[in-house]
Amino acid sequence: MSKNILLWAVLAVVWSSSFLAIKIGLETMGPLTLVAVRMVIGTTVMLIVLRSFRCHCRRICTPGVSCLSVD
Repeated sequence: MSKNILLWAVLAVVWSSSFLAIKIGLETMGPLTLVAVRMVIGTTVMLIVLRSFRCHCRRICTPGVSCLSVD
């Protein structure tokens, strides 16, 4: 039971820190730049996590749409 509470606490901290980062980020850069930075950071973290679990990623190319498939 304590593991579930710890996971909820971690989720709450990560979720709330996102709002704080947006508030601080909007004071120093424009909205489009902030979104681009957040997407790059999120993609980097996602790829690191996928690589650490040894997931193989392949890219499916569709005209006008970019998708990522995890095997």
